[in-house]
Amino acid sequence: MTRSGGGTWRAAFVAATALTTVIVWPGIAAAQREPACLSGNLSYTRPDAEAGTELPEVTSPARNANWALYDTPRPGLFDRPLAADMTDGGGNFHACAEHAAGADLYLMFIAESSGLWQVLPQAGDTEAPYTFTVAAPAVTGSRDLGAVAVPDEMAGAWKVLDSVNLLWWQRPAAAGDCWLPESHCTPMSFVWPAQSGSSYFTTAGFVYLTQDDANTRHVTLHEAGHNLQWLWQHRRWADVTNCSPHYINLASSPSCAFTEGFADAVAMHAVGDYRFVWGSGFSADLTNDANTRGWDLGDAVEGRVATSLIDLWNGPDHGWDATLRILGKTVPADFHDYFYNDRPSENLGTTGEAADIIHEHTADQASPNAAAAPQPIDDLRIPLGPPDNDPGVKQEPEHRWKTTHIRWTLRPPNPRPVD
Repeated sequence: MTRSGGGTWRAAFVAATALTTVIVWPGIAAAQREPACLSGNLSYTRPDAEAGTELPEVTSPARNANWALYDTPRPGLFDRPLAADMTDGGGNFHACAEHAAGADLYLMFIAESSGLWQVLPQAGDTEAPYTFTVAAPAVTGSRDLGAVAVPDEMAGAWKVLDSVNLLWWQRPAAAGDCWLPESHCTPMSFVWPAQSGSSYFTTAGFVYLTQDDANTRHVTLHEAGHNLQWLWQHRRWADVTNCSPHYINLASSPSCAFTEGFADAVAMHAVGDYRFVWGSGFSADLTNDANTRGWDLGDAVEGRVATSLIDLWNGPDHGWDATLRILGKTVPADFHDYFYNDRPSENLGTTGEAADIIHEHTADQASPNAAAAPQPIDDLRIPLGPPDNDPGVKQEPEHRWKTTHIRWTLRPPNPRPVD
């Protein structure tokens, strides 16, 4: 997206707090002095690609999902809700309105998390995230709605919304309550389902996800990783060549391998594994060394770059914060540029343990141009995907937003639940 997501968090928090305190609205009889509250648990059911190719249907809590409480069944654009907030780390909600006892209430659930990320049915000049409403007539006191299920046809949107929590919880402390340090938070927008046949990110600030790719947190977070890199690089992008198609285990180009390898690493870092999982449930273990069969050698192989980054973050770098700070200052041309030229600016090592890591993954070797002469280890060079028509990152002009969607919930999402 190209616009800022509201005022500063300090002002936004005050605005959000005002919505949850005592508010008297026209149309509610003065005699109705008691509050009315609705509580329950929001969940979605979707195939779980991370569980394997059988794609079992799994019901999960919809965490950090916005809701708004109304006393009208079809609120207009500027109808102010009686209260607004988001579900907690377990998908629970508790919505109260003062002086509303006996009123017919309507709880709207919105596929967005505060003003930081949202899921849209289509891209355009107007933001319109998925929503659905649950009616609660004649509410007196507190009413427990129990389990509230996202409608099946929308469940993918809430799984995408929930998956992005994993990335939000990994953001650096220096980012504060935004995706990166800035006074006005820039949100991420996901469009689902994309009609292109593949998932990708565009430099207009949209992530497009296919119907099936909502099933896998890895693809969602891979594309979100592109968005994150673009934001940290101040909406700039390196000159990337020979990237369509690109494969995890085969050489493309050094510039493509760094772009795609970084996004692979973001997904692994957020989920906490060394896999890539496609929407079909097929998964690949990205663990590799110089003897891994079926993999090309060198820094033009995105899987080599991805695992080098993960091992650096999990080892001598003590996290990925310094790498993101590098992106905030420069746009690395490729892994070689990042490792040898940029890391010293953040006091990150290029010798010792760091050098051993990239040597193990052969990322310290220059790969030949893959289109001309990829360097095979053996004759088992079977592509691990993505699909042949995967566009990776698509260059697209920034949109001029004509925003008519108002975000009522403007406070930071809840922190990661304690296991």
